[in-house]
Amino acid sequence: MTIKYKYSLDDKLAYGEHISTQSPFYLEREKNRKWWSLGFYILAGIAIALVAYILNSLFILCMDITLMFFAFTGLKKHDPKMENIEFYRKYYASLPHYVADYDIELGISDSGLKCKDGMSEESFYFSSITGISSTPDHVFVNILGPKAFVVPVKKIYDGDLEAFLSELRSKTSTVQTGL
Repeated sequence: MTIKYKYSLDDKLAYGEHISTQSPFYLEREKNRKWWSLGFYILAGIAIALVAYILNSLFILCMDITLMFFAFTGLKKHDPKMENIEFYRKYYASLPHYVADYDIELGISDSGLKCKDGMSEESFYFSSITGISSTPDHVFVNILGPKAFVVPVKKIYDGDLEAFLSELRSKTSTVQTGL
C-alpha cells in the first residue's frame, strides 16, 4: 500500500512547529532556557545595582530598575519558536539547491516503510518507527532520531490515508502514538 503526496517547505516547518509545541524534550528544554535567561537577568541586575551602590549613583540605579522591568516583561512576550520558524524559512529559501516542492511516495512493504522522493529511496524497519501523531493538516510518522515523515493531509493525490495509517499501525503494534 502506498500514498503519494506533494511535500513543501511549509510541511517541513510544520513538523518543527509541532515538535516545539508537543515534544516533552523540547518543552523541558524551553522551560530550562527561560529559567537560565531569568537567572542571567537577575544576576546582571544585581551587578548593575552593586555598581550603582559603589558609585553612589541614583541615576544608574534608576536605569537598572527600568532595564529589569523591560527585561522581565519582554521574557513573557518572547516567542523563540516563531523566530526559529522564520529563520529556517529564510535559510531554506536561500539554498540554491533546495527544491521547494516535490513528490513523495510513501509505501508499506513486508519489512518496513519505504520512501521515494525522486532523488533517493530510503527504507526503515517497522521497529524504527517511534510514534505516529497528527494535527488537522499533517500526520507525522516519527522515526528513530530526529526524523519524521511529514504527510500533508490535503496534498495527498494518490492513495487513502486512513487505510495507509490503519495498515501501518497494524504492522507496528508496538508503536505509541504521540511524541
